[in-house]
Amino acid sequence: MTTVTYEELLRIGHWFNRFVGYHPVVVGGWAVFHYNPEGLGSRDIDLIFPDRAIKDRLVNQYLLTSGYERVRA
Repeated sequence: MTTVTYEELLRIGHWFNRFVGYHPVVVGGWAVFHYNPEGLGSRDIDLIFPDRAIKDRLVNQYLLTSGYERVRA
């Protein structure tokens, strides 16, 4: 499971760098993994954004350009 999540984290990082101009701020398990690659990683990806409007805009753009469909429950 962490392998799939790690691959998605790499895609997110490349997308941010290309379309936004910088890598996202990563916290949580993947931030720890960066400093200790022998660690476990994580099943989720925790990102920090300056505010909710920027988060909503960037996450929605990433999901749409990466082939994800948004399903509302």
